[in-house]
Amino acid sequence: MEEFENYDEFKKMQTEWALLNLVRELRGISNKGATPTYYSAIKLATQIVPEIFNEKSLIVQRHHEPDLVRSFRQKAEAQSKLEGRIVEAVEIVDQEITKLNQQIGTDIINNDLLKKELDKVQIVRSLLIPRNVQEDYILEHDVKSFKFDIQPIEIGTKHADYKVSENRIIRVRLIHPNDGEQSMGADLIYEQYDQENKKVRFTMIQYKIWDGELLYWSQAKNLDPQLKKMEDNLCKNHFCKCENGNNYATTYRYPFCCAFLRPTDKLQFKNSKFTSSGMHIPICKINGVTEESKDGNKILKKRNMKETSLSHKVFEENFNLNQIGSRWMSYSDAEKLYKEHKILEDDERIIIHVQELEL
Repeated sequence: MEEFENYDEFKKMQTEWALLNLVRELRGISNKGATPTYYSAIKLATQIVPEIFNEKSLIVQRHHEPDLVRSFRQKAEAQSKLEGRIVEAVEIVDQEITKLNQQIGTDIINNDLLKKELDKVQIVRSLLIPRNVQEDYILEHDVKSFKFDIQPIEIGTKHADYKVSENRIIRVRLIHPNDGEQSMGADLIYEQYDQENKKVRFTMIQYKIWDGELLYWSQAKNLDPQLKKMEDNLCKNHFCKCENGNNYATTYRYPFCCAFLRPTDKLQFKNSKFTSSGMHIPICKINGVTEESKDGNKILKKRNMKETSLSHKVFEENFNLNQIGSRWMSYSDAEKLYKEHKILEDDERIIIHVQELEL
């Protein structure tokens, strides 16, 4: 495994890694249970956070194309040698697509695996011909090819929107790392809009790198201040309470928690495999499961939080189903909160374009 050259490089990689997981989660709500690839997350990150994910980014420099794409590139290189001319990878892909279409067009009884193979090769073609990110691998792979039944309305520089039912819209909002004035303490916000009743609900998430088992407060930059901001702005202002003033509902659902911490596994080496076992724990439950070392350092242990946390997949599914998150509130109440904390400018509204679209 390739070691980091120095601590600054290690720290830079962990920062990028945490932000990449945040962007990946921003995309995740569209997948309705299926996890987006890190490849698609990197492509989106280069669009919405270009000052972090660019040619100088450690993650961008080291990430590889999917194996099937690289396979066709290698076939093209080898065929160029055999034919004594430049053979482009897309030419090899087109030949394979033609062959698969001919095979699917025969009268064999079963052709389901051939169709799956054709879907994969068509995705490879979309990767070999760069297009706008909204038409590229992200939507080709995560939405169109696998029929997740959630149609994207818009992917913006700081959000992604999805229509999840006739009158429901979900927005996943990225709190940009350069938005220094915002004082909410969160990195990512999930919002769901009930257009018929003009209501919105949300949940907010703070990301922190850990080693997969332990999170030390002494090593997590600004963790206490950020958690306190979320507690003061959300919990103490009763956004986690329903209309009756309780933290529970008459129908089945989790409590109305709307402020979560998401510990994210760090990368041990420069070429570590991109995997994350991120868990979401309500910030009101953190003190009950943390331990304190002899020197007074607070420690969050994975084994202690299993019963009080949700995996990212369960988190996304349950927010979609209105089983986690804040109570429903008016658009104006949410706008007031967002403007107070510089998430929205004074002249912005939370969901202007959705009101203008014909859905």
